[in-house]
Amino acid sequence: MNMAKKFVGPEKAAAFLVSIGEDAASEIFKKLDLVEIQKITKYMNQLPPISKEDSDAILKDFNSNFGNVDLVIKADDYVKNLIAKSLDPEKAKKVLDNLHGPIEEEGLETLKWLDPHVIADFVRNEHPQTVALILGHLEPMQAAAVLTQLPASVRSQVVFRLSKLERIPPGVIKDLDEVLQEQLKSAGSTQSKLVGGVKIVAEILNNMDKSIEEPIMNDIEKLDKEEAEKIRELMFTFDDLAEVDDKSMQVILREISHDQIVMALKAASDEVKEKILANVSKRAQEMIIDDLEAMGPKKLSEVEKVQHEILKIARRLEDEGKISIAVKSESEKLV
Repeated sequence: MNMAKKFVGPEKAAAFLVSIGEDAASEIFKKLDLVEIQKITKYMNQLPPISKEDSDAILKDFNSNFGNVDLVIKADDYVKNLIAKSLDPEKAKKVLDNLHGPIEEEGLETLKWLDPHVIADFVRNEHPQTVALILGHLEPMQAAAVLTQLPASVRSQVVFRLSKLERIPPGVIKDLDEVLQEQLKSAGSTQSKLVGGVKIVAEILNNMDKSIEEPIMNDIEKLDKEEAEKIRELMFTFDDLAEVDDKSMQVILREISHDQIVMALKAASDEVKEKILANVSKRAQEMIIDDLEAMGPKKLSEVEKVQHEILKIARRLEDEGKISIAVKSESEKLV
């Protein structure tokens, strides 16, 4: 069998890594950077089942001699195990989260692995519409970090345009990708791509300091009051924890340290303080109150960082179906 006709380029490398077994492949992975790992694992995950005959031909083609491969290798499970063996948990999660995306837009994909400061410098002089398109491809926390680095005068324009983005024609994405990375060729796509919208904007703003988020929302409200209301309805802030049911709050608190609680409550509303204190033991209440009174002045940015960490935990627990953090709309609240 001529394997060159069946597996070529990155696909052939992916088939080789599947064929040599998890232990050997994990050693190779440790020599690659995350961009390379992300690309090769997408190809690996989309391979058809590899038979013993195919595997032997691949190994022979690479002048290797590994004959202990089982009859059929299931790529999906193999890739997950390989990532877990090769990377630390945080990096492994990042790769797995992007594993099932299409193999395309290599320039935009590369941006996901760059430092937010580097991305901010890269897009600083671009039109707000272009910046919005780029931020729509990033994770909310990374996009928030990039937005923070941009001049205050353009932040609101970028966020407003991002809220209006929904499905973007593939040609637009390909053109943007080629501008970002001229040396890389886009694999293209026949489908439109969802890169923005109010939900994405809400997630991004949830990861920003209030000192930056509030002026942006005020500006958007001036541009389009209805759009601003849609965004606010999807946002979940630390103050919204006061509306979480007691059972959900108790689940959240089990995953938060005492020091995190004390720091977060340093700049929390009375309603949130009451909600948290009502869901811990009497002894824990006393310790929290005592430590709050003994705590000296803290930078607001330090307190908000801990509050963001707690919100991340809450959102993760909701994604896992363990709690509900749905926020009531204005019309649902009691007066």
